[in-house]
Amino acid sequence: MLRRAPTAITLTPDDIAAYEDSRAARLARLAQQMHASRENTVEASAPGRRQSQSRAGGSDPSDELRPLPGEKARVMRVGEGRTRTERIMGS
Repeated sequence: MLRRAPTAITLTPDDIAAYEDSRAARLARLAQQMHASRENTVEASAPGRRQSQSRAGGSDPSDELRPLPGEKARVMRVGEGRTRTERIMGS
């Protein structure tokens, strides 16, 4: 393997200033995005809180998607007596 002289990197004060400016702009943009997303989150969750507090009974809207406790047991009992072939063939 051939040896070569090490690469020398030189940084000027202008290079450092340009880096610091771009870094400050990037951090400001990130802070602005975080602030905007935080505001959107607060706005989106505020109506839901008011709505859930105003509901009588305090039911959860996602409960509509869940099966009732007895339904799961009933579904499992229906298929217990049939064999695999009976379930496939419909007997």
